[in-house]
Amino acid sequence: MSSYKKLRQFSAEELLFNEEETRIVLKFIFKPTDHDLIDSLPMTDYLRGFAQGLLVEAIDASYAVGYVRGLFESVKNPVK
Repeated sequence: MSSYKKLRQFSAEELLFNEEETRIVLKFIFKPTDHDLIDSLPMTDYLRGFAQGLLVEAIDASYAVGYVRGLFESVKNPVK
């Protein structure tokens, strides 16, 4: 069973990143071999929203991993 996460959709007013910042976010998420392609992409609100959605999901996933790690550490080394 596979499950896919749907990225949050942003309206034009909700977009936070400009063109340069959007490219930085995409380069952070994708591997270096894709950086030339990222530089050549025409910047649209759709692409800006996609990058923003990816970043939100990455932050959420990072938080979840930290929470699970903290839970594991508290069980592994219980306070006496």
